[in-house]
Amino acid sequence: MPEPHVFLGDWAQLILVAPATANVVGRIAGGRSDDIVTATLLAARCPVVIAPAMNDAMWAKDAVQENLTTLRRRGVTIVEPESGHLASGHVGSGRLASSQTIFNAMVHAARSHYDLAGRRVVVTAGGTREPIDPVAPRSFLSAPRRTQRITASRSSTSTLQRRCWPSCGRSCVARIFS
Repeated sequence: MPEPHVFLGDWAQLILVAPATANVVGRIAGGRSDDIVTATLLAARCPVVIAPAMNDAMWAKDAVQENLTTLRRRGVTIVEPESGHLASGHVGSGRLASSQTIFNAMVHAARSHYDLAGRRVVVTAGGTREPIDPVAPRSFLSAPRRTQRITASRSSTSTLQRRCWPSCGRSCVARIFS
């Protein structure tokens, strides 16, 4: 079995580093691999998204901006921080971007790396059973509704009704996108 950082780098389909401090940004830009995070990033073959968050004075430093420029040049997606109240008590740029902004950057990075054009995707919905303890597995019946909400916005869909498994007793949905 490979080293943990190599295994994680091969396994990951996208890596998000958030919040990324000035120190972490500098270590990544410098190619250092002195911990599991930076070593995994060096071994990664997938898109990397970095969302910096730091004090406004640190954010404004040339060294930090040069490190971010280096990372952008290497293909890393940088999510610009927002302005506002910071953990230090100051007000200015350096605040971690909103979760929606970070998510959108992750989607863009994944779409630009993985070409899914012309492929068919199957999204299935059905209750899940988790073996929380050996005697009584728990069922989560919201999974079909969640998946149906996720797929509802797609216009070119075919819907197939089927049963999940004999003991389920409910109809589950599979949607095929082309």
